[in-house]
Amino acid sequence: MAARVRYLRSLHALFTDAFAEVASQSETAAMRYHALWHPQPLDVDDLDRLTSELERAIQQSRAKDFARGATTCGPHHDDVEFELNAHPARQYASQGQTRSLVLAFRIAQILHVYQRSGSYPLLLLDDVSSELDPTRNRHLFERLAAIPCQLLVTTTRADLIPLAADGGARFVIHAGQLSQT
Repeated sequence: MAARVRYLRSLHALFTDAFAEVASQSETAAMRYHALWHPQPLDVDDLDRLTSELERAIQQSRAKDFARGATTCGPHHDDVEFELNAHPARQYASQGQTRSLVLAFRIAQILHVYQRSGSYPLLLLDDVSSELDPTRNRHLFERLAAIPCQLLVTTTRADLIPLAADGGARFVIHAGQLSQT
């Protein structure tokens, strides 16, 4: 849990910058590690206290867990929580805004890998443009063009995916046959 919190902290500035570039300067984004069993942000600097709090939560849910046949609290239920304009994205964000948050998170991860290793990972995006408005889609591909990673994008609407001028390739699968266009 502590490693996850620290990882998200290391991504935060990259994430907010990427979101501003993909979405719009008028929207703000934030993310945090959300432990469902813990009402406050986790204090990862005091691991002994964090461990005892988790042990106490597990003990308190033991009867419910036995009745359910599954553990109901712990890091396996934790998640990344996104905020949009200081509101929980789960309740507040549109599909396009949610997609922009997730894409900004992916961009932040790519940049973080590069900062740590000196190499860019392969980025796979499946039907990335389907829930983005044209402006967000344009901003996304402008941002991606500035990252020298290998990019593989799938789509059902090729007109939404601009090819790079430096030699991007386009392949089409039709009736089970692959061809390059």
